[in-house]
Amino acid sequence: MAVGMRIIETIYNLRYFNSLLGIMVVGYVITNYYQWLRNNIMDGLGKVWSIGAVFLFTLVGTAINPSLVGNIFYIGSMIVFISLMVRSTGVLIALIGTDLNLKERLFCVIAYLPKVTVQSAKAVYLFKWVL
Repeated sequence: MAVGMRIIETIYNLRYFNSLLGIMVVGYVITNYYQWLRNNIMDGLGKVWSIGAVFLFTLVGTAINPSLVGNIFYIGSMIVFISLMVRSTGVLIALIGTDLNLKERLFCVIAYLPKVTVQSAKAVYLFKWVL
């Protein structure tokens, strides 16, 4: 669907039409008004993600060149550490005003740590091209 909308944008030179926004609106309508379709889509995406996650994290791991690790190890470690601190601080700020206790807040911080490690790995990968 997204590819089709992008093709229509390109063919008709629609500069101000946003296919991502269109997909979000369709997703909102399906989620709120067509529960049976939403359930079918979510079941299908769950099956695809169980296989896709393996490929995603495998490919992120293979993108790192071990011979370059020595050159940028300290810089990469700093990027990961700073990313962890910024993400953790952002989660704690987002939880201000909630009724969560300290243990629940720490659980939320820990739950978001895997996201920051993948983002940091991408940042380190991009950073080596800057050097």
